[in-house]
Amino acid sequence: MAKIYDDFDIIALENAIEQAYSTENTPFCDYEVDADYDFGTYHYRVWRGRSCLGSFYRSPMTDEWVAKPFYKNGEFVYEPNEQSFGSHEEAQAYIILCWEG
Repeated sequence: MAKIYDDFDIIALENAIEQAYSTENTPFCDYEVDADYDFGTYHYRVWRGRSCLGSFYRSPMTDEWVAKPFYKNGEFVYEPNEQSFGSHEEAQAYIILCWEG
C-alpha cells in the first residue's frame, strides 16, 4: 500500500488557522457586553472579538459601578485594580481605555 500523506502537523495547522482568523477578523470586531448572574448580582463582561477585556458590576453596598480591567496597555494584568463609577457607561469606557492604553 502506498503512503498517501507525508508527516502532517495538526497543531501547526490549527495555529495557522487561528492566526489567520484573528488577523482577518480583529479589525472588524466591535466591543460587546454580556452578562452573567453570579453571587446575587449581575456581572458584565466587555469583549473585543474573542478577548475578554474586563468585567464590571453594580455594588449593592455603595450603588456604584465597579470596573475590573483585565488588560493594561494591551498586556494582561493578573490582579486588576478596581475603580468605581457613577454609571455603567463610565465603567465600560474605563475598561476599553485600559485595553487601548
